[in-house]
Amino acid sequence: MIPNKRLKYAVGGFSGLDNDDINPDRELQYAVRLAYHFWNIEDNPGYYTSSTYYGKSGDVLTLAASNIFHRDGAGTATDSGNFRGTDVDLLMEKVLFNEGVVTLLGECKNYEISSLDEDVARADPDCFCLFDGDSFSTGLLYLFPQQIGIGQFQPYVRYNGVYPDGSSARDEFETGVNYVIDGHNARVSLIYQYGDLSSKGIFNFGPDVRGDSESAVKLGIQLQL
Repeated sequence: MIPNKRLKYAVGGFSGLDNDDINPDRELQYAVRLAYHFWNIEDNPGYYTSSTYYGKSGDVLTLAASNIFHRDGAGTATDSGNFRGTDVDLLMEKVLFNEGVVTLLGECKNYEISSLDEDVARADPDCFCLFDGDSFSTGLLYLFPQQIGIGQFQPYVRYNGVYPDGSSARDEFETGVNYVIDGHNARVSLIYQYGDLSSKGIFNFGPDVRGDSESAVKLGIQLQL
């Protein structure tokens, strides 16, 4: 972290995949993340950030990027591959003149497993197969300044898209409203979702995956002590 705290970074080496057949040389997994705060500096430990501060941190604009690399981090005993995961994310939160709060979220991910024949690997029941492809997520939230009862209403829209290599794309549109009582500590959410992300699955990336778009209505309660 540089003195003015606008640039935060984290670098680490980890034990990685614990599998003598796929990773016989005990190759480590390496990770790095950089985050730059253009407006107010987010008050979080390390490089962790929140998806919203409900306006309590003022105007926030943070751009971050991270990368993970693990040699022999995926595949099978006869065909191991090198795993790389790259992520870029953006958080913008603006307190308006009426004290309402607009929050914009965006994230792009690219995962790649090199030196691996995926069709052969996925046919092996002992394969340690990871996601290979791209995914995108974006969201827009607005926190009304007026307090209704013991909380404030925060309607939002969100889109999630997953585009695996060698399998069909899947996505989901989500809209809803949060009733914010005490920030992240107490919140009730009414959610509507539509898409084929759930029917196709978030872990099934075979070439023959099929699934219809489905609707779902959910009620969520978040309590944190």
